[in-house]
Amino acid sequence: MRLDSSANIYPAIATTAYPQVYRLTVSMATAVVPGLLKAAVRDILPFFPEFCVSMARGTFWYTFEPADLFPQVEPEYESQPRPFEPSDLQFRILYEKNKIHLEAFHALTDGSGAVDFLHSICCGCLWQD
Repeated sequence: MRLDSSANIYPAIATTAYPQVYRLTVSMATAVVPGLLKAAVRDILPFFPEFCVSMARGTFWYTFEPADLFPQVEPEYESQPRPFEPSDLQFRILYEKNKIHLEAFHALTDGSGAVDFLHSICCGCLWQD
């Protein structure tokens, strides 16, 4: 899949100092249970196939290629978003205490798509209970 015209700029300007990655956070009423969070991500991901992609460099443009990978779901240990390897999925799920974080490369989705995805994961956590 070719990146849309607004997303084309992000791979070109991303650096280690400015990785063009953003983070959304949701605070839950109770502590996050890692097993439930992983199960929720597994159950919700098929409804968002556009998130299951890695970055590839085309002849003139970057493209997204389907990737058969499971996203990183891990404890948060850095307060700053980290860059993604092009061969990895372009988002990760982090958690700490009662918070769930979604880090996403800006070329993957805008804030609205990321909010929908994170909201679905949080609902999935509640359904798992």
